[in-house]
Amino acid sequence: MKVFLLDIRRIEETETEVLRERFPLRMKEADSFRDRQDLLRKAGSTILLSYVFPDLTEDKLRYNEHGKPYIEGVEEFSVSHSGNYVCIIKDECPVGIDIETENEKNLKVIKRVFTDNEASYIAEDSAKFHLLWTRKESFFKMKGTGLNAGLKSVDTMDGRCHYLSFKYENCFISICSENELRDIEIEEVK
Repeated sequence: MKVFLLDIRRIEETETEVLRERFPLRMKEADSFRDRQDLLRKAGSTILLSYVFPDLTEDKLRYNEHGKPYIEGVEEFSVSHSGNYVCIIKDECPVGIDIETENEKNLKVIKRVFTDNEASYIAEDSAKFHLLWTRKESFFKMKGTGLNAGLKSVDTMDGRCHYLSFKYENCFISICSENELRDIEIEEVK
């Protein structure tokens, strides 16, 4: 299993122009963002998708009813972005990934979004908050349901799924799979 990671600060304007030709609808959406960081994250996810799936064209990229991207007849994959990073993971079975830039989270939301078991584990620890938050998001991305399925409906500590979580620079990254996670390789795409 491989995680592909891109630092959006490395994206050149010429790359976004090439993307506009190959993925006009995705880039039209990116151009509508007011924040340049949002545009770069959308461009970055498109760059990574075309890197991971070299034959990908815009008409092959589909979205389920909850917005999860997929490509007919291709391995499972998941996309996430936060701060200066975009990442994609792919595997033969459903998989989810989430990346979050470390920052001071509002710990007041703990009781609203985490189960009692998770909230007890987090207490007031921001690192534990990020760990479980990225696990939760990676779970919902793996399922393809989006966060609307109810954040408190899943306890990421109950052992029903396999998680691998780690820090990368100033980010927390979590991967979720129904299969055991071993031999994760990270490829930094330049």
